[in-house]
Amino acid sequence: FDRHFWWMLVLAALVILPRSALIYTEYNESIDDNYHLFRGVAYWRHQLEGVGLNDPPLAAALSALPIVLVGGGVPKDQHMLYGQPVRPETLLVLIAVWKWLLFLPMVAVAFCWLRRVYALRAAWLGAALLTFEPNFAAFIPNASIDVLGVEGIVIGTFLAWRYFERPGLG
Repeated sequence: FDRHFWWMLVLAALVILPRSALIYTEYNESIDDNYHLFRGVAYWRHQLEGVGLNDPPLAAALSALPIVLVGGGVPKDQHMLYGQPVRPETLLVLIAVWKWLLFLPMVAVAFCWLRRVYALRAAWLGAALLTFEPNFAAFIPNASIDVLGVEGIVIGTFLAWRYFERPGLG
């Protein structure tokens, strides 16, 4: 965690946040959003009984955390953005900012991993590629769990690599 790491994190944040805000303004909610947000809020409110799950609820719960924090609940009609204590537009902004914050650890892990394996220039290149990659850019601000799944894979693989490199609790 030296100055290169912190500069990379700040620069990535300065690119990803405004881009997420611009994408959010042109974004329309989809059925996928309601599906994941409904299951995420139901997870936090302990109302998952009878809710069909085709994947584990952790990513949906992480995506739905802003709704829970503003006091939102599980509506009867499964339209998660409507009928909440705050406006749907505000919820979408909160979700976009939250997902932006959740993306930064993956960029940080990639930077650290590339730096340990290849050197500083490769780490900067990898962080820049992740920061500007259009597929991530498209899915960071919305409520889908695609980017969170990739983040889990990258961080889990990094931790497994560290464990096999030097077994132990640390």
